[in-house]
Amino acid sequence: FFFFFWRSSTGDNVSQSIVRLCTVLLFYNTDKVVVALWILSWAFAQIIPCTVVVIWAIGFWIYVPTYWGSPSITGRRGMTHTAFTRWLADCFAVYFRFRIQHRVPSESKLDPSAKYVLGYHPHGIIPYTLCWAPFTTQWREQLPGLTPATLVSSIIHYTPIMRDVAQMFGSFEVSRTGYTRALQKTGSVSLVPGGQAEMMDSESFQAHIILNTTHRGFIKLAMQEASKTPDVPVYVKPIFGFGETDVFDNLRLPKRLQALSIKFFRANILFCPYGSYGFPGFPRRAPLTMAMGTALRVPPCAQPSKAMVDLVYRRYMHELLATFEATKGDNRHGDCELVLSPPIEPLDGPTYALHWQQEVGTCLDASFKLGQSESKRARSSTERVSLPRRASELNRVRQERNLAETGMVLAFFTSNMLGLVWLALQSIQWDDSVNHSAPLKPA
Repeated sequence: FFFFFWRSSTGDNVSQSIVRLCTVLLFYNTDKVVVALWILSWAFAQIIPCTVVVIWAIGFWIYVPTYWGSPSITGRRGMTHTAFTRWLADCFAVYFRFRIQHRVPSESKLDPSAKYVLGYHPHGIIPYTLCWAPFTTQWREQLPGLTPATLVSSIIHYTPIMRDVAQMFGSFEVSRTGYTRALQKTGSVSLVPGGQAEMMDSESFQAHIILNTTHRGFIKLAMQEASKTPDVPVYVKPIFGFGETDVFDNLRLPKRLQALSIKFFRANILFCPYGSYGFPGFPRRAPLTMAMGTALRVPPCAQPSKAMVDLVYRRYMHELLATFEATKGDNRHGDCELVLSPPIEPLDGPTYALHWQQEVGTCLDASFKLGQSESKRARSSTERVSLPRRASELNRVRQERNLAETGMVLAFFTSNMLGLVWLALQSIQWDDSVNHSAPLKPA
């Protein structure tokens, strides 16, 4: 039903629909592909052990050299300018009905000589949108010359297959070294400042979207990078992804355990996303819209203080909130509100300049107070009628959550029962192998 509905909505023929659907499912389930390969290797090792050993030896000899040269901080494995990468991105764009919206349409033209740091909010469950969006046809038409290097979690760069997909799109690891080298090499980077802390609070089709405000290192590094090249301005540009939290949900597990997982493993290993009809790894066709805010120039400073970083970050968050309020009515989020955790006070342009003068003791130039091409703000979007999301969507999500949780419980008990049956069969086989009729030797 889902397949034929999607085919009728996109106008594709059968072969195109099948290829695109399989591509999306494979891309969003690379972790399950890794697990499946391990299970298949173990299963076939019981039948053809020598063949499995030879295959693993050849794979080890071919694949291990791809880790040499630190591709996670050099980007040497990127395929960012190939037709295959652009075709993949357009597959995802069709599936998610992707589009780009600018808060101020005149700011769609960016300065080609400047460097940009794009902050994407919210994190959602699997924010792969940030990887493939810069290679879509819409992005290349509306933001020509801007192909940011996406910063992803370090654990992805060490997991087979997952790392190959991420590095194919030119991703770097989200670290100080990866951030600096990516910005120097490509001239722009994109990242999710909320991090995996937002994953624990992500829930689809809710009236409140929680944003984490504790991560501000990207602002500090942008200020330091601006001080290295005073003639090249550095901008931070907020982006809000409407529909990102609606693509997946995660099973409701204790948040304390998830927080401990993130703290010790640098990743949330208690991770079981589900989407359409409650199936694990099946993303919903939620419309994805990237709402672009005004690019804000960061003041150069080689050693910025905490107060300076906080001021720039609060100015950045004000622009993000303004972008959300100006465009949410056009993206079926008219009844939604953003919740900052922990709460902070965003600053508009004049207030930001005043606080900067009080804290730092110097006056800001006009280019730092406001946006890249600041003029009168376009408020026409806020005057439109907001379109709240339907109650039927909330009911559907509740049903999918119940199906997913029921399926996980059944899978858990089924796997336990299969394990007990396997142990019983093994014990029976061992008992049959013993010759009980053989006479006992005399003592």
